[in-house]
Amino acid sequence: MNKILIIDDHQVYLDGLELIVQSHLEETFVLKATDYQTAHEILLAHPDIDLTLIDLSLGESSGLEVWKELKHIHGPIPVAILSASEEDVDIARCKRLGALGFIKKSSDNAVLTHAISKMLDGEPYFPYDLSNIPNIELTPRQREVLQLLAQGLPNKAICRELNMSEATVKTHLRTIFALLNVNTRTQCVNVAQQYSLI
Repeated sequence: MNKILIIDDHQVYLDGLELIVQSHLEETFVLKATDYQTAHEILLAHPDIDLTLIDLSLGESSGLEVWKELKHIHGPIPVAILSASEEDVDIARCKRLGALGFIKKSSDNAVLTHAISKMLDGEPYFPYDLSNIPNIELTPRQREVLQLLAQGLPNKAICRELNMSEATVKTHLRTIFALLNVNTRTQCVNVAQQYSLI
């Protein structure tokens, strides 16, 4: 018997998804939560959950934040993100954070059940090939520079914090700007946040 936990703050969608899963996937037991606290209690009672589906947007909180909190308390849990968003950047971000899959809420029943079946077998599922979405890899030093930049520090302050020359800081910033395809510090921070780099 497979156990799936679905976390979504829209009760109608939650009930509909439960019905679809139980109608199309044999031997699958569905547990439902509309918020973090309920999900936490379910995971305490059912530590053997096979797959957790989390809505990317949970009311006033982010599904990614809820996932982070649950992971902190319960350890690694296989998670797929449900979302009305079809933005490449959201899909890539979820994959980068370790999601097993990403399911668009606009998917039909066949796609939905196919995706869940794959993930229950341990295979990742994403709506399409993500190879054309930039995979931005920063060195640990570049990440440190980026973190300080995001805090609003000017170059000289970054130099002092990281004990490096201004020329080295500028070189790191040029590289980061090129990787993120941006021209200003504000753009850099915004794009870095989109890609979960800070």
